[in-house]
Amino acid sequence: MLVCSSRGSNLFCLSGHRLHV
Repeated sequence: MLVCSSRGSNLFCLSGHRLHV
């Protein structure tokens, strides 16, 4: 499961228990 969201000018993706900023 991979969830990517954009807040302002930042993009972060949530994959399982891992967070990529």
